[in-house]
Amino acid sequence: MSKKEIEIIDFQPEGYEPLLDYQTWRVAVLKYCEDLEIENVNTMQKHLETDEVFVLLQGNVTLFVAGDGERPEHIQAIRMQPHKIYNIKKGVWHEHIMDEAGEVLIVENQNTCDENSPLYDLDEALIKELYASAGREVPAQL
Repeated sequence: MSKKEIEIIDFQPEGYEPLLDYQTWRVAVLKYCEDLEIENVNTMQKHLETDEVFVLLQGNVTLFVAGDGERPEHIQAIRMQPHKIYNIKKGVWHEHIMDEAGEVLIVENQNTCDENSPLYDLDEALIKELYASAGREVPAQL
């Protein structure tokens, strides 16, 4: 079969990996890595030029959203369900946690990058809010 007819792309073992860019859009996958365990989450991100679509492929993934202000506020946890599309609107702070089986398909603008996707370092109060929204006990040592 020729690449002209179909392109078949394998997923990487862990982390974020862009898989396919075409004109203005990108398809990527996010798989479990230690950075996505709740005790390692200390930032949230927003995209200034694109919505971002997530689709749960497998495992358990919790998506956090925290408004579209200058900083994350009122963190809400959404436990993702398979076969549902989660469209995070442009400018909304977000992050995720997942278990070792977690795998998410991502669709976003092809030009999404660090320059148009600022990170916000979470302070202790926001980290506690993140834990609470996920129904997790806050560790004594943050």
